[in-house]
Amino acid sequence: IERIDIAGNTKTRDKVIRREMRLQEQELFSARKLRKSREALQRLGFFQEVNITTRRTASDDRMNAVVSVKEAQTGAFSAGAGFSSADQLLFNVRIQENNLFGRGQRVVLSGDVGNLRRNIILSFTEPYFRDTPLTVGVDAFSWSLDFDDFTRSGTGFGLQGTYPVTAWGFNSIWGLPLEEVRVGAEYRLERAEISDIGFNATRTIRAEEGTSVISSITPRISRNT
Repeated sequence: IERIDIAGNTKTRDKVIRREMRLQEQELFSARKLRKSREALQRLGFFQEVNITTRRTASDDRMNAVVSVKEAQTGAFSAGAGFSSADQLLFNVRIQENNLFGRGQRVVLSGDVGNLRRNIILSFTEPYFRDTPLTVGVDAFSWSLDFDDFTRSGTGFGLQGTYPVTAWGFNSIWGLPLEEVRVGAEYRLERAEISDIGFNATRTIRAEEGTSVISSITPRISRNT
């Protein structure tokens, strides 16, 4: 492969497409890697169509790969309202952009507000932090829920990071492929509060009244095919 040409991307930047290519310039041609490249680009959800073709060059032993894409809508907005015996009246709004400024970044703002529940989350995901395979996500949240005898609320943030196992040189384990496996961890810090203690609340609930800080680290492993 002498050169990889990209066409049809009016919003998405070239490097967002190139980093998903399993077949690279100056590599030996591989039909398998060409197919994997197309699947990886389709999985992004940024494009309606993805086609990868080859084109002959002046040299008999070299060819160019042409990646042709057709952009799709990557933003979404939804709003709704409902009523249930458990939550009573509830309103929700969600704004999402999966390809922010054509950089492949994802930002989501969602909110649920009702008589008994409030849940607001703002999240941002960078799939290739500093142009490496490290995916980093940051969440900020504020929520509260009214129970019969107390109100539980919390405010804080979370930080997640995952890395592909294949980037460390591990392609399989005990014969199982590791191509789509990522490992990492999530750190979460929350200021929690128990308030509005009811007259019939138990002694255990009364003992938890007030604020506390919750700090936690959770390991993560995922496989996305």
